[in-house]
Amino acid sequence: MLGAEEAAKEGLIKQEKPGDIEVRVQGRPVKSDTDYKIYFEAFHDVGTALNHSEIVLLPDEVPGFTLAL
Repeated sequence: MLGAEEAAKEGLIKQEKPGDIEVRVQGRPVKSDTDYKIYFEAFHDVGTALNHSEIVLLPDEVPGFTLAL
């Protein structure tokens, strides 16, 4: 999903994808933590699951990300 690698273990699916946003503060490059991590667990027969996410999105990435979920 979302072009990320998935790892499944004991009822938990974890996805991680590195982000790469070039950020400059006062003209100097700044390292930014833009990786995202998504966890799915507690899957139910009706197709629902719990979700915990840590993401950083650019404004133009929001619609595509929302639709993918």
